[in-house]
Amino acid sequence: MKRKMLSVLLVVLVVCLAASMLVLSACNPKEDDKPEPQKPSTERSTTDMMNDIWANIQNSYQLGEKFGVDVSASFVIDDKTAKDNDVTFTLTAKGNADLQDGATDDKTAFVLELTKKAKTDEKATTILGLAYEVIENQPYFFGNVMGEYRKINGYSLTALYRAIAKKDASAAAFDMSSITEYIPMVIGAFFGSTGTVENNVYTLKFDLADLASSLEELWGSVGSVALGALNITQEQLDGYVKQFFGDLTYETRGGEAKVESLDDLFAYLQRAIGFEGTLAFKFDQNNKFESANISFDYAKNDVPVANYTLKVDKAVVGMVSTPVDTWANFALDADARKNNEAINLLKFSVNGSATGLDDKGEAKHNYEIDVQADIEPFALLNLVNNTSKENIVATLKQLGYFHLEINEVFSNKDPLNIITLHSNFAEGFAVVNVHTYGAIIYKAGVGGVYDFDALVDVIDMLINKPSEPGGEQPGEETSIVDTIKNVVNTVKEYLAFFNADNMKENGVTVQLKDLVFHLLDALGVDTKGIIGTGVGAVLGSDSMNVKLQTPVYGQCEKVATDSIVCTIREASAFKDGKNDFIKEIKSVDGVALKAYKGTDINNYSSAAALDLGKAFRITGKNLKGEDVVTSGYIMGVKGLDLSKVGKQNVTLYVAIANDVLDLSKAGLALGDDIPIAGALKFETEFEVLDPQTVTAENISLVNTKTPTNTILYTKEIFEQVTSDNPYMNINGIYRPIGESDMKVVDANGNAVELVDGKIAKGGAYKVYFETAGFKSDYIEISVVSAYAKRTDGHKEVEQLVLGEVWNYDPYEVWVVTKDGETKVDNATAKFTLGSATGLNNIFDITKDANGKDVYTLKKNLDFAGKNLTITFSRLTIAGNKYQTVKAEIPVVCADGYTVSKAINSNYITNTLNGGFEITQNGVAYSVVWNGTAFEAVAADGSKLADFSMSLTWATRKIAVELDKQGCITNIANKNMASLRTEKIACEIKVGDYTYTDDFTFNELYASNKSFGVEVGATLDGYIGNVNKLYYVDANGEQQELEFKNGKDGYAIYVKDTDTKVYDVTVTVTKDNAAVELVEGAFAETGKYRVSYTVNVNGIDQTFYHDVTVK
Repeated sequence: MKRKMLSVLLVVLVVCLAASMLVLSACNPKEDDKPEPQKPSTERSTTDMMNDIWANIQNSYQLGEKFGVDVSASFVIDDKTAKDNDVTFTLTAKGNADLQDGATDDKTAFVLELTKKAKTDEKATTILGLAYEVIENQPYFFGNVMGEYRKINGYSLTALYRAIAKKDASAAAFDMSSITEYIPMVIGAFFGSTGTVENNVYTLKFDLADLASSLEELWGSVGSVALGALNITQEQLDGYVKQFFGDLTYETRGGEAKVESLDDLFAYLQRAIGFEGTLAFKFDQNNKFESANISFDYAKNDVPVANYTLKVDKAVVGMVSTPVDTWANFALDADARKNNEAINLLKFSVNGSATGLDDKGEAKHNYEIDVQADIEPFALLNLVNNTSKENIVATLKQLGYFHLEINEVFSNKDPLNIITLHSNFAEGFAVVNVHTYGAIIYKAGVGGVYDFDALVDVIDMLINKPSEPGGEQPGEETSIVDTIKNVVNTVKEYLAFFNADNMKENGVTVQLKDLVFHLLDALGVDTKGIIGTGVGAVLGSDSMNVKLQTPVYGQCEKVATDSIVCTIREASAFKDGKNDFIKEIKSVDGVALKAYKGTDINNYSSAAALDLGKAFRITGKNLKGEDVVTSGYIMGVKGLDLSKVGKQNVTLYVAIANDVLDLSKAGLALGDDIPIAGALKFETEFEVLDPQTVTAENISLVNTKTPTNTILYTKEIFEQVTSDNPYMNINGIYRPIGESDMKVVDANGNAVELVDGKIAKGGAYKVYFETAGFKSDYIEISVVSAYAKRTDGHKEVEQLVLGEVWNYDPYEVWVVTKDGETKVDNATAKFTLGSATGLNNIFDITKDANGKDVYTLKKNLDFAGKNLTITFSRLTIAGNKYQTVKAEIPVVCADGYTVSKAINSNYITNTLNGGFEITQNGVAYSVVWNGTAFEAVAADGSKLADFSMSLTWATRKIAVELDKQGCITNIANKNMASLRTEKIACEIKVGDYTYTDDFTFNELYASNKSFGVEVGATLDGYIGNVNKLYYVDANGEQQELEFKNGKDGYAIYVKDTDTKVYDVTVTVTKDNAAVELVEGAFAETGKYRVSYTVNVNGIDQTFYHDVTVK
């Protein structure tokens, strides 16, 4: 660990210094900035020295559009330990570039090699090599990673440079001044405050202990600010330090100490290791760069470990009189470079496995993964400066080949394909097959054939979709910097769903369900109605752990496109083509290819047969080239102008329907233009018709009906006059009609407004449909209604008032038909108000002087704001049995009181404050406990006068007792299994008004596990209502609790931590004998009784349950 850490530190320093020197050598300094030759001197400030070094290096090189490169550098490790593992790394860079207008591609070539030679090696080994050459007008790269050179199909660097330069003329003369002006100051900080300059040799010294001391001092000044900017605490930072450096130790006065904090790390860097050395740059008398040398000595506990030396022996970059001999000493001679077979850069084969996990991390599915790739990524460079649709499609066809297959494997049956992504790009399309698991009745198969030409158009239509009024408008063109930031942020955003803490051993875990929700949101899909557990069921897993083997480079076992199996069209609604991927559309049999001027294409068809609501019959070719009849739908159309009458050539973009359409039943909102079912194109002729040519005789209705019976006023009219998939036939063109197209008029032709799709009053009516300006014939219907009215002819009151008299007389029911009104005999009324039923429970009934009943509405605040309902049920109305008629009268409180209850259940440690609220004339009063009694208090602190509230245990008939916080204390605590609850009766009084209600009090409990648990199961989570306990930590934040076997054994802890809140005594018996759990788990089968004792804030809780272990 120590050696790795120091190696990383060393590499960072070396790369920073080497990169600074080499990158800046490509900068053109201004002529006026050339420094005078430096006279010999001794000590100088580090910052001044770095500024001089920087200026000299810039002055040493000028880079135009024609230049040569000949650089040689070495990195030597002199091992001072007994192992004596000396090693030398050598970097060489050679080549010529001619990017001038008119220069041919073969004028540019280069070789970049990094070799390694250990002390015991006879010759150096190339560990990284990259070369470029144009042979017979074809560009190639030669790559070597710890092996032999492979010839790789490349891309013309000359053409790439010219394309970039044409797009941005400033690209060839990039100004780095805004970046480089800070580098001398930053690098200088690593080398102390002073150095020496003698005979134009600049020497800087480095000491890690001094740097660590400076950093420690700096952290003391700005640490708190830095922590705030990073949004972490010092404790969290110390935790990260311990995680990465915790196995490092250093000596203290008290002995050896471990690195467990940032302070420890500073101490370690200053005491345990020595890392010091020099950095020297040599320039000639004209201040031209000659060489550079970096040398460091590394010691551990004052014992020498190694010396590291980086030398730059030659650095020719710029105009050269004689071209550099690029291929001298290269591993491949000219014949080999010419005749060796070239492969694509991304040609490889890799296998792997994956495990699908549920929300508890338990394995549910096992998969095998196969990836075969032969991809030419350099083809994408064709898009530089040319992103026309034609060039995008042509480029995609040059990408080569890719095949990904994930199959679920079983012990007792053949594998099942779950995911296939396939493209032989030259064929011009890709095949996607994502077979998911059914959730209840839903399927979610996704994919199809994606024709590149069609897909580019569909994506363009999605991107350039017109904004909604008030929606986001197109902004200014995004800069390249913003583009890079957006890409980085997007990558970070999606990497959050991947966990690769120890990829070599544990693979990569993908949070699959969360990732799918995120992708759906990104596509603009409304996911509000989708239940997360349902998505997990459809995917088969909540997360997936993936492990891949080492790829085999240069090998690709291609799978034929026509062998790809389709498993995404299993819904019963699909009648044909279930097992076929469609790669080409021959005809759209279910689309009329006609529409009337001023309408739209999406609502026309030539037949009324739909498969899944929007999928029409089509004929296409499958992957084998065979004709297949199947189902598809239109994603979009181009070239159609519905404002002009006549025939037009149009392009239809078609998706082949798949199982995901079934998810519309589950509340998944999917736009037709979202490419989740493939993307194909079909060019055809479309006719726009003149609506003036249509007469009433040309219009008829399909799948509608004239009801033979009278329609009840409680029935929706649209359902009574239509069958499945109703259409309007407009001169041979079928247009779907819906409830919004339906109109209703009375016998006199007056428009009738429907209430929830129903006609409220009985009579004779006519229904017709109107869509796209076309109107159908009438459908005549007869509606019957019923209502209740007073028998004495009194006008019904508009409202009842608590405490006031209601002039009551019996009610009777009358039926209204097209022929008039008739009375229903033997109609008996039932009276309800809130939870009260019957006149005697709603009214105080007395007698007046004449012996007549007087009905005074009780002053029960539970009635306020509700309706007195008079119900007549089980009536026969116009032959329809068991109908119900209601009349309702609103009830109010003259003093403006209403009571609302926010509490239906209460738990241990939960206050009753705010459980009830009383409103008087718009002012809300919350009911709170003041330590001795309940009060009704408004937001401004005012209190409701003449108020009281009492609570009584409904079963025990004793008063409920509370502590100062308003939490219930005199709990029954009955020792039993399963739920432990008790009702509490509540009575509120405000003046002479009353309000009564009840709610449930819940204790901790444990349910019997009668169906059995497995051997090895623990008691974690077995205590119910623990998550309902109210607990606030030392920081004043409320925390959720859980019962588990944690750091201190079984107890109640803050969730997902080892912070114990309440002790729990657990007693386990079997056949009345005590049993010890093994590491908190059941070790044997049998029936156990588990008892729990908990004291929660002074309240005892004792209960048990029986657990069967199988």
